[in-house]
Amino acid sequence: MYRPFRPMLVLLWAALLLTPAAARAQTNARCFPETDHCISGRFLEYWEQNGGLSVFGYPLGPQEEQLIEGQRLRAQWFERTRLELHPENQPPYDVLLGRIGVDVLERQGRDWNSFPKSEQREGCLFFEETGHNVCGAILAAWQANGLQLDNQPGVSFAESLALFGLPLSDEQTETIEGQEYTVQWFERARFELHPENEPPYNVLLGRLGAEARAAVERYALPGDAVYPEGIAYRESNGDFFVSSTGDGTIFRGNIARGAAQPYLAGGADGRTFAAGLAVDDSRDRLFVSGGGTGHMFVYDLSNGGLLAQFTTARTPTFINDVAILPSGEAFFTDSQSPFLYRVYTNADGALAFEEWLDFTGTALQYQQGFNVNGIAASENGQYLFVIQSNTGKLFRIDTATKAVIEVTLDGEPLTNGDGILLDGQTLYVSRNQQGLIVKVQLADDLASGTVASSTSHPALAYPTTIAKAGDRLLVVNSQFDKRPSGQPVLPFTVASIPLP
Repeated sequence: MYRPFRPMLVLLWAALLLTPAAARAQTNARCFPETDHCISGRFLEYWEQNGGLSVFGYPLGPQEEQLIEGQRLRAQWFERTRLELHPENQPPYDVLLGRIGVDVLERQGRDWNSFPKSEQREGCLFFEETGHNVCGAILAAWQANGLQLDNQPGVSFAESLALFGLPLSDEQTETIEGQEYTVQWFERARFELHPENEPPYNVLLGRLGAEARAAVERYALPGDAVYPEGIAYRESNGDFFVSSTGDGTIFRGNIARGAAQPYLAGGADGRTFAAGLAVDDSRDRLFVSGGGTGHMFVYDLSNGGLLAQFTTARTPTFINDVAILPSGEAFFTDSQSPFLYRVYTNADGALAFEEWLDFTGTALQYQQGFNVNGIAASENGQYLFVIQSNTGKLFRIDTATKAVIEVTLDGEPLTNGDGILLDGQTLYVSRNQQGLIVKVQLADDLASGTVASSTSHPALAYPTTIAKAGDRLLVVNSQFDKRPSGQPVLPFTVASIPLP
């Protein structure tokens, strides 16, 4: 269904000269040792019919559910594109190419609508929809290739459009891998002029799939003194929120883009410091921990308005993290005073605050230093789990009886445990100073567990809190260790890593 891809568009790396036998054959699957990933099912059929390696490149990951433009779709990344499964469509339109050119530009923080427009020029193909011309060698390449839509010889305008999409820019100069090139952006591709190559290899397709996939490993936070701490993920739309301990700013990003932007300004509502966050997706609420200010905030995610603010009377205090039960009750930890606080809806329908649990006399004893830090709730709301940073101990709290027990663990201690995440019977713990994400497998009664693994990653930099987004962890890189010198590595980031 794909017209053979003309060599002027691709640099034929040695790897692309592999014959089909070079890939490990499996039943209805092809696996590639170069990336250690496979293609199977409908994606494999589409990949083979429409150009294979020379068009799409190697698979960069498995088939997985992804949130794409507000829809949850089965998708797979390749070096030059992303394939999406749309079972609501009849073949061949049940597999569509992602708008990868648009995606990459968004992740770079660039609005293609702001690119300079042009008037129609002689010898060029003008697209009134976007206001751009396609000319010369790039036009020849665009017209020479396309998806097979009509089973007729030759390549029609519609078939080229189906493969590459509309132009998003005219030809413009950009720096790629340290060198300046003339490029032109399209919805699904970036064409590059490489005069250093002999024809026909002087027109190449950019590896946009690889660039987009790499960009997803880190989300940038603007500012040179952010020192982020908390994170919360909103599953319904892919948004995530990150807090700043520098000035209390709350940032909002989306897993489909490469950078976050300020959502709630620092200093507003007396929020000069922000730590742990939690999202109540069904009620459109964001809960914010105020650290040493003693404040707890509740915001309306539909408009960013402040719904409620509470302050503990305890001193010393450090409101560190927050977790939400299915009932909508939110529980805040205090790392300096032995209390667990609750924000709930009272009989009058208003948000209210109470000191819900005094740990004095329980199995959890406060000691010198930073005590209770991260908190997580079981899916049914029966239990809360908290990590005590200075001792590395994990505790389970019964939300009905307030009974507190220590969760006995086999394996390494969890000292410097910060944010925690409970996913069924699997608990993830961020050990900030060690730069590790520890996976703990809990028993059926959630009263004991075994340390299954400790994972480091080059994208981590003094990780504090964590959130699950699909099959990946979003990890806040606080760089708290750089705070004394005032010389962090910019930009501050949130890392996206595979679930351990």
